[in-house]
Amino acid sequence: MKSVGLVLGGGGARGLAHIGVLAVLEEAGIVPSVITGASMGGLIGALAAGGMRAADICQAAEQLRRPGLGYLAPRRGLVSWERLFQPLLPHLKSTFADLAIPLAVTTTDIERGQSVLLTQGPLLPALQATTALPGLLPPVEINGQYLVDGGVLNNLPVDAARALGAEVVIAVHVGHPADRAVRLEPGTRECLACYLKDVARVRELEVAVDILLKSLEITYHHLTALQLAMTSPDVLLIPRLPGVELHHFDRLDEAVTAGRRAAEAVLPDIERLVAGAAGTAAPQMEAVEIAVDPVCSMVVNVARAPEQVVFRGQVYAFCSLHCRQAFELAPERYVAAGLGWSHTARR
Repeated sequence: MKSVGLVLGGGGARGLAHIGVLAVLEEAGIVPSVITGASMGGLIGALAAGGMRAADICQAAEQLRRPGLGYLAPRRGLVSWERLFQPLLPHLKSTFADLAIPLAVTTTDIERGQSVLLTQGPLLPALQATTALPGLLPPVEINGQYLVDGGVLNNLPVDAARALGAEVVIAVHVGHPADRAVRLEPGTRECLACYLKDVARVRELEVAVDILLKSLEITYHHLTALQLAMTSPDVLLIPRLPGVELHHFDRLDEAVTAGRRAAEAVLPDIERLVAGAAGTAAPQMEAVEIAVDPVCSMVVNVARAPEQVVFRGQVYAFCSLHCRQAFELAPERYVAAGLGWSHTARR
């Protein structure tokens, strides 16, 4: 059988659909060799990588609730991470090394504008970072970097699954379509700063947050579409989640059912792909060196990078000739931004 990489995209409560996908794969006896995720996908992926069965994840998620005023924490962000995801905390492992399945989660360095892939170290800070939706949840400091939601630059990390050696990549995209309606009403077209002046104006806050989320969704949607065109997962699942918003954690059953249906529809294709003879492209090794392409922020397996350049004694890996050529035109620009890091990840 071929090694399977499961990619779980970000989407807030829409990411609960991942539980349904996990259930179908579990019932079919398909165990991922690696899981990569962004935002809510990283959180659900961490539970699965820790050995939790889909039914147990679903039971824990039943305690999640739609955020209300009790979740607000204005001094650090609009929402408290601990209050929002408290029901899941007892089920998380302590470190990446404790996981039964290798996991990688995407985050974004908010100061450098750099995609950062986390694969080792303490697990909780990494999950807090990958789910830190800008403006709503506070950035998380890890190794001197202030990290926010991985979806800002990589909401569906197919590239990471490929870089970590997966031969068959199954991606689950739960992001909003770009044309979701925003609730704009006369007298409620307020900015987020209005909330800081008057906490009682709850309706205005809701509209302001909706506008913020919609703006992020548009960016995530188009960036993910571009990344999908570049990385092409072997199987792409898009659960149907009409009306399910980022904060609708109380619509768990609906989301899980949507994920299950999406997975069942393509299960024969998945089984056919996985059953094929294992290829030789992915070397058998305990660790692999990965890097971020300094031009496009895609995750690259250094040993198999199509293009590499040595600049000032540092090796930079690229996903394509185009990215290498762009780097060579203005290398100082990317070096000054601190892009192109690499590290060894467990596989």
